[in-house]
Amino acid sequence: MKSDDRFDKLKESVMFNLSLSAKELFHSNFLSYLFNIEEKTLFGEITDIKGFVVKKAEREYKNIDIEITGEDGTKYLIENKVKDIITRRQLDEIQDKNKNYKTYFLFSLLGNNLQLLGEKPEKTKWKEISYKHIISILKNKIFKDDILNKMRDDYCDSMSIMISLLEEDYSHCDCYKLYNKNKRLEQYRNIRLHDVFQKYGISHFVNYFKKTYPNTDIDSTYGYSRNGIMTFSIKIKNDNYSVDIQIEDGQYRKSIVGKIENEIELLEKFESIGWFVKNWKSKRKKDYLGYDHKDKDKTKRWYQLQEIDQNIKEMSYSELAEKIKKDLDDVSMKINR
Repeated sequence: MKSDDRFDKLKESVMFNLSLSAKELFHSNFLSYLFNIEEKTLFGEITDIKGFVVKKAEREYKNIDIEITGEDGTKYLIENKVKDIITRRQLDEIQDKNKNYKTYFLFSLLGNNLQLLGEKPEKTKWKEISYKHIISILKNKIFKDDILNKMRDDYCDSMSIMISLLEEDYSHCDCYKLYNKNKRLEQYRNIRLHDVFQKYGISHFVNYFKKTYPNTDIDSTYGYSRNGIMTFSIKIKNDNYSVDIQIEDGQYRKSIVGKIENEIELLEKFESIGWFVKNWKSKRKKDYLGYDHKDKDKTKRWYQLQEIDQNIKEMSYSELAEKIKKDLDDVSMKINR
């Protein structure tokens, strides 16, 4: 594995290591503190609001990452997005729940969230600011406390390295590379930054899929527990179940989610239309893999791991998105015959 001393430098950074337990909260805490001290002009310098002086910066206030109030009473909202890419739904929900802000600022790691969503700057109340820009302003800010200046230097250096790594991996990314045997993933794991690498990756592809197929009925989501997982789902409302494709660790899973009491009927139905392979066996000789959902509806997920023409880690984004769309369109057509 090729050595990359940027990972070693992050491992040695005090500020980077302090951020590991709650990355986004850490950045919100640190920035809101800096916005509140001394001349209180840092927020205005970062956002290019001329002559703006902060009266109060509050973090985690009413589920808002940072709320800024100026001396003239003007209020601004900051949504801090470090671990992944924000969704259109999240932007709308934040704006709908929080009225009367002059501008909604999105502080994002690479500064390309709105672009990935297909947002045009002139058609949204959101203004996105990259951490690269934030760091460029902050590193030239001299504070009265020399210890704070040293913390500032360490913070700027570690953030610059982290940004350079994620830019290198995702600015022009066009292939799925989140599987556990990936050597790059192991480098991130060694410094406990693998969650950001994976979360950014799954949100990056899901937004690519949404942008590629804006009018599809396929609901695409992502989640994270031990690693990144993406789910592409078609809801069958009348029959109260869903047909899903899940991608995790380089596995391409065809699955359904339905009521446990309907198991035999559902499995037979999806075997008959070719969604499931009737004689498929897992390595442990199971006909199906799956797990119960911990909810009051008593539902379960059943799935099989599929052999596909290309190894998923070699597929381009366009190939992978097209395959997901085709598989779900095909099964939807068969169900509705």
